[in-house]
Amino acid sequence: MSHAKALVIDKINSISDDMDEMQIIERLYMLTRLDHSIERCEQEGTLSTDDIKNHFTEKRNALCGD
Repeated sequence: MSHAKALVIDKINSISDDMDEMQIIERLYMLTRLDHSIERCEQEGTLSTDDIKNHFTEKRNALCGD
C-alpha cells in the first residue's frame, strides 16, 4: 500500500461513522489542509500576534489612506 493511500485510510478511520459521503469528503479535505498547514508552520515558522496586527494595520492604512 502506498504511503498516501495509508494516510487517507487513517484519516477515514478517524472520521465518525454517522457522516454521509459529502461530509466525509469535506472532512478528508479539511484534515488534509490542516496537515499541510501544520507542515508549513513547522518548515517556515509562524507569525507572532504583533506581526499579524502590524500586517493588517498596514493593509488597512493603505486602503483607507491613513
